[in-house]
Amino acid sequence: MVSEILNTEEVDRILNMIIDEFFYELHVAWENVVDMKCTVAQQESNPQMICVMEPDLLVVVLCFEVFLAERRGSVSLCIPVDLLKQFFMI
Repeated sequence: MVSEILNTEEVDRILNMIIDEFFYELHVAWENVVDMKCTVAQQESNPQMICVMEPDLLVVVLCFEVFLAERRGSVSLCIPVDLLKQFFMI
């Protein structure tokens, strides 16, 4: 079941929509401070890297490495698969 969820073009499309929305909201939040342009430099999927928060809760984790000026850090989004299924009617 997990491989079916994580290896489809439909899920890639949904994840790209989430990333686009995340970048948009990040831009809006910082627009009064700095003209921020967010881009995806590299993208990879690793179905073996499945995070389980509770015994029965499957989640999708999106990890971003963020570069701002001379500094860098990471941002992770953890989204329950059930929420994605409901929201996108998968």
